[in-house]
Amino acid sequence: MPPKNFKIPAGEDVGRKALVKWLGGVDDGKMNVIPQSWIEKFNELDWKNTAKEKRRTEVAQWRVGKKTESGYLKFDCQVLQCSGKLTYLLILARKLIFTVIVLYCPI
Repeated sequence: MPPKNFKIPAGEDVGRKALVKWLGGVDDGKMNVIPQSWIEKFNELDWKNTAKEKRRTEVAQWRVGKKTESGYLKFDCQVLQCSGKLTYLLILARKLIFTVIVLYCPI
């Protein structure tokens, strides 16, 4: 989930968003909602038409903080869902987290 102080940089196109799960690194397994424009060479129509088992890893820029000379930091991620509604994606992320907790931590 984005932190409470998370703000998308000014001038950024935030029309469509994606719920992504980060792969590798310190944020491995964590989820964030980011603008689709941060995901390199991402086509939502192709993504929707690809079977879930065959979806590939995407490369996303993390455009928070200062931009370095070489550009923003890039990380591997898996796109879980796309939508124009931030609330929908945040609710979905909470459901996915709860499902994982229930599956791996039976009461």
